[in-house]
Amino acid sequence: MNNLLEKHKQHLGAGIFVGLLSYLYMMTNKLPNWDEAVSMFSKGTTISSGRWVLEYMDILFPNFSLPWLWGFVSIVIVSLSACVTIEIFKITEKYLQCAIAGLMVSFPALISSYAYMFTVEAYAIGLLLAVMTVYTAASLRKKGVRIIVPVVLLVLSLGIYQAYLPIVVSYFLILVLQKALNIKPEDIKTVLFDGIRYVFIIIVGGLLYFVITKRVLILFDTQFNSIASDAMGWQDLLYNIGNAYKYFACFFLKRSFSLIAPGLSQAIHLVCGGLTIALLLKSCIRIGNTKVNAIIILLIGLFPLAVNSLFIVIKPKYLGTMESYGFFAVYVLAAVLMEANSSKTAAHEWVRKIMVASMVLVITVNVYTANRCWLQMEFAYENMKATYSTIITQVNMMPGFDENSKIVFVGELPDNQSLEPFFDEPELEGIPYSLLNIYSREYFLKRYLNCNIPMGSIDEVQDEEILKGIQDMNCYPYYGYISMRNHLIIVKLGEMMQ
Repeated sequence: MNNLLEKHKQHLGAGIFVGLLSYLYMMTNKLPNWDEAVSMFSKGTTISSGRWVLEYMDILFPNFSLPWLWGFVSIVIVSLSACVTIEIFKITEKYLQCAIAGLMVSFPALISSYAYMFTVEAYAIGLLLAVMTVYTAASLRKKGVRIIVPVVLLVLSLGIYQAYLPIVVSYFLILVLQKALNIKPEDIKTVLFDGIRYVFIIIVGGLLYFVITKRVLILFDTQFNSIASDAMGWQDLLYNIGNAYKYFACFFLKRSFSLIAPGLSQAIHLVCGGLTIALLLKSCIRIGNTKVNAIIILLIGLFPLAVNSLFIVIKPKYLGTMESYGFFAVYVLAAVLMEANSSKTAAHEWVRKIMVASMVLVITVNVYTANRCWLQMEFAYENMKATYSTIITQVNMMPGFDENSKIVFVGELPDNQSLEPFFDEPELEGIPYSLLNIYSREYFLKRYLNCNIPMGSIDEVQDEEILKGIQDMNCYPYYGYISMRNHLIIVKLGEMMQ
């Protein structure tokens, strides 16, 4: 273990350094999003979303949303995942190693995870288990053990967060590709058998996870929540496979899910994508064996499907930045192809320098993107706090306000238009542009503003006379936006929807 830490101390340090640059702002502030307000003292939705291991993660990480502690722990865990990734693929170029560590820690999917601080450390463990699934499958030698251990690790990872399945699938595919790039034609069977074993691990792990999940739901007398039930979309397999390829192209061309920042980062990704294809062609020419090249081309053809393997079982509208960690495998693939084509020629040296420099630039852009997200969240929080502090103060001053009063919010507040020109990007999952109309407003008022006034329902103001009175009221912030009907304090934030 000491030798392993000594071997990877530079990569671990690089990951932690980039992590602190990316997340220190978030770690030293308490910036909520819509779910954070509800789940500050829990791990969020667990068993009903199929995350039954997450339900018990409070044994390791108590149910408190602790930005500094869990933020730092998560950086270390993800940095360790990067070190294991380097070990899996035996990446030897030191600058490439540090770049992989920095990319994994600053990847947009992790930026989105930090918006859910109440569960970020548990999700980091899920990522580490996913990476360890591949590591144990590749490194263990005992026949039974090298199947059982990876399957168990995969099931545990899926039980924390299913979004890390594409990492496992993509890593396995790249492993087979890496072996194909470095074998003799007579060893093709060995590569194929390894590939079959990896597919077997994925299938058995997935089925075992599904069976356990069903049993857990029965045990807890519950069922999948409405979102989890509706998200499942494996019925139209061919359509789903087409979506996987379409979105892979859209990641580069349309920046779907904001995995690639606009401008410089997008240009870098397109250039490096071209260089990666060139390295792949060079490898095929170097190998010169039809059967081996056929396997390589097949694997590359399946790569987008591996990266987006969640599209096979989940409808696209339920996928976002956090569910797209598989795209990180694109950087791993580039590194593996670089290592497979290592030579002393001047052309290769230039390609190597361009690739490493490009990865460093992408890390820089990711760090900038993360900090911009935290600034956006702080504006959203301060706007929410100032707006509702004003409203609650005026409610407290209403004649007739007493312990029996209830608040009913009508309509929606407009977003802060003055910020719109500055925060049109990024659109990472979980990063709020505004919190003014969140579903968890009641929790925010109670926990952040110490407002314990009971909330009434919109159904309580459906009387024709009350509705007429509401129509005549001004909207916030103009005088007359608050009125009282019996014990109902009506706060008109905006016009009622028909």
